[in-house]
Amino acid sequence: MSAVFNSAILNPEEIARFWKKVRKTETCWLWTACPDHLGYGRFRSKSLGSSGFLAHRYSWILHHGSLLRDLDVLHRCDIRLCCAPQHLFLGTHADNMRDMYLKGRAVNLRGSAHGNAKLNEDSIREIRKLREAGETGVALSRRFGVAPPIITLICKRKSWKHVI
Repeated sequence: MSAVFNSAILNPEEIARFWKKVRKTETCWLWTACPDHLGYGRFRSKSLGSSGFLAHRYSWILHHGSLLRDLDVLHRCDIRLCCAPQHLFLGTHADNMRDMYLKGRAVNLRGSAHGNAKLNEDSIREIRKLREAGETGVALSRRFGVAPPIITLICKRKSWKHVI
């Protein structure tokens, strides 16, 4: 069983401090302080033992009394700074990923557009061509600065599948 965050442990001073950072609009209740690097509101909650608790999760606990630690709090409005309880719902991480995908918010960075890519589409074509011509995977890995298993995945079209 997962640990539970419970509103019974929240102290009134902390709750008042939370509400000072929320601006209610006609549609959303927007967090006005300290967003994290992904754009979600962050709230320091000593009651919950966190130096950076997500503001919309804190709002869920305030309005619904408790929250299982392993559940995500999702946004119907897709506004990351929103804390309005009517815009929030619970789901697993898989539910959150499905919701993101269905709403068109998933970013599928393939090939050289991916921030961790060491290769580009032209080098993939060259690797495949050289491998077909008989160059070894080890030699190619040294030449292109990647591990030999990467060369194998590229040549078997298990990775970089989009490159023709």
